[in-house]
Amino acid sequence: MTIRDIIERVKARRTSPLPESLLIAALSELDMRIEQDIVRRHEGESEARDFPYSSDTVQLIAPARFAKMYEHYLCLEIDLQLDEMQHYANDVQLFGQAYSAFSAWYNETHMPRHEARLRVAPHYKRRGGEGL
Repeated sequence: MTIRDIIERVKARRTSPLPESLLIAALSELDMRIEQDIVRRHEGESEARDFPYSSDTVQLIAPARFAKMYEHYLCLEIDLQLDEMQHYANDVQLFGQAYSAFSAWYNETHMPRHEARLRVAPHYKRRGGEGL
């Protein structure tokens, strides 16, 4: 699923006063958030991405079954610019649900990254003032 696919789906639903460059930037911002908050916390090689995106042919991180997440994100950005707060509130809620669903799916299908941590016990003093 590409940025172009999402923009076309959103344009079919509503008109946007935002230029396409800002829509691309918004999707780039969302993918950066997904990469930092979800993808990097799991094992496996994530493909190197050049953020911010500069083209509408870039493949987005989430698979096509989560297209609604991207659509709601663009819609809330548009609603914010148009000062349509009721629509904005609805899109924020729908986006949050879709983002949570994607996060849950990713967590179920990818092994979490395990990092070895060394925990050093504090230095306690014995009775009488001597150290261990």
